[in-house]
Amino acid sequence: MKKYTACFLIGGTVLSLMACAKKDLTTNPSTMENQMMSESGTSQVKATDLPIEDILNQARKAIGNGTVTAIEYEKGNPNYYEVDIYVGDLKYELQIDALTGDLFNQEQTSVNAYILDGVNISIDEAISIATSQSNGGVVHSIQLEPKEIGVVYEAEAIKNNKKQEIEISATDGKIISFEEEIND
Repeated sequence: MKKYTACFLIGGTVLSLMACAKKDLTTNPSTMENQMMSESGTSQVKATDLPIEDILNQARKAIGNGTVTAIEYEKGNPNYYEVDIYVGDLKYELQIDALTGDLFNQEQTSVNAYILDGVNISIDEAISIATSQSNGGVVHSIQLEPKEIGVVYEAEAIKNNKKQEIEISATDGKIISFEEEIND
């Protein structure tokens, strides 16, 4: 009798969990889209996450009006944005909750901000350029990178469940390259 009771309880639990998982995907279209985006490897950005512009504002509130060189979406518990911001000779690495905008980790280092040499376009302008180039896509990550051709912003956006990669000159704001994932 104990054997049957245990099997009944385990089976009922498994069925309940499966029903909950199925309900979550079938009744909420945005959850289903987010699951699909995550499964395809295109993005883990959720519709409920704050836009990158809000994260930028939160970082500046936390540190002051420094120069932001990177905002990267990271999957974790919770999902978060990692933000690099320079103020004078100090570099701050922030982790900001993607859902609430709360700062939950901050590290500070003393560095030579050579990466800022030749940068005439702010990260705000680069986000705006990337958003325009993506034609309605959602920019979720952008970072300043030194390259042979000069310093560029590398941005990632999502549009129609497709990953877009955009490179923008940090000197003059011109589009260097644009690539969009092609689904076969």
